Order: sequence, then C-alpha cells, then structure tokens
Amino acid sequence: MAEGVHHNPIVYLSLEIKKERQIERILEKWERMDFWQEAKRDIDERLDDGLTYHVRVDKEKAYQGNIELWRGGESIEIRLKVATYPSSREGSMEIILQGPQGVV
Repeated sequence: MAEGVHHNPIVYLSLEIKKERQIERILEKWERMDFWQEAKRDIDERLDDGLTYHVRVDKEKAYQGNIELWRGGESIEIRLKVATYPSSREGSMEIILQGPQGVV
C-alpha cells in the first residue's frame, strides 16, 4: 500500500466504464460543467500519442461537490480512451470536441 506525506495510507481506486449509455450520461453532465469546457480548450496538451485524453480534477473540491481542474495538491485523474477508425489524433480531437454524441 502506498503511503502519503503524513504517513497516511493512500488508496488507489480504478473504475473502467465501457457501457455506451453510462459513458453518454457522464459526458452529458460534464458538458454542462466549467471544468470540462476548460479542459477541452487545452485538448492538444491533454491528448497523448496513444489517443488517451487526460484530465485531472482537484480531489478536495470534488469531495465538496465542486469539480474544478487540478491546480496543485491532491488530484483525481480521469483518462478517456478515444477510439477512431482510422485511428488519428485529429479524429480523436474532433470526437472530444463534439461532446457526448461524438465520443461514443
């Protein structure tokens, strides 16, 4: 088990969502949130060579019910694997920018 700065245990949770309807619901909610719109403005920096879109949000603020992009401290990492055919960076960016209907 990992240990924090103050010797507190760090628990890693991982969740993989593959069902189309569940993905749509999550992204529909995120589309109305400022953190997601802000993250999409930095899409070029957040999309890696493997076409995975990376977003980190502030863990403490998320716990309080206010989701904001991470600026420092503890974070929650969100990774969205974008599948396109044929596989391309431009196609993946277009899908993310289109919103929920484009991602699934």
